[in-house]
Amino acid sequence: MGKGDWNAASAMADELTHLLPDDALAAYKRGVVHWQLVQLPQAAYWLRKARDLQPGLTQASLALAEVTRQFNKQLLEAEEAQAAQPPVEVPDAEAVSLDPDALFSLACEHVNNNERDKALALIERAILLRPDFAAAIYSRGMLLVHQGDTDGAQHTYSVLKAMDATLGKYLLREIAAEYKVRPPEDSETE
Repeated sequence: MGKGDWNAASAMADELTHLLPDDALAAYKRGVVHWQLVQLPQAAYWLRKARDLQPGLTQASLALAEVTRQFNKQLLEAEEAQAAQPPVEVPDAEAVSLDPDALFSLACEHVNNNERDKALALIERAILLRPDFAAAIYSRGMLLVHQGDTDGAQHTYSVLKAMDATLGKYLLREIAAEYKVRPPEDSETE
């Protein structure tokens, strides 16, 4: 049978199992059709159902064993192919040293790894390359807040509020929350 014939057989087997949901032979035939179309998970489902409906249906058990073997072989081949691929490397700071966005992204990865000193150094470099990089300036302020550098955080706030008032407000709130003080310009933050 050609693939088109098996597709037609699949439609008929679908209809047959719909009409006869508890028929072991119908489930077996649908499983075989899926097997021929190399739809192994579906084949295993229907062959298992046929075996469960009629435990003495030897051909269902044998076919299920072969489908399971083929499926496991496919999984093993896929794992081997994936293992053969070279690992994806995270670029180092030198590789992205002139791209502020890439430096900022790399800094975010360092923050996620709780490597705040490395993150701060990358953010500083990104800001040097793009002095109006508001997201990086905000992140610098947040890192300084969490490092306890009150003066650095407040200086960063003064630069940021002129550039992006919204981010400036968020940073000011973080400074106030961290140091448990009322924001000095509270009327501007509302």
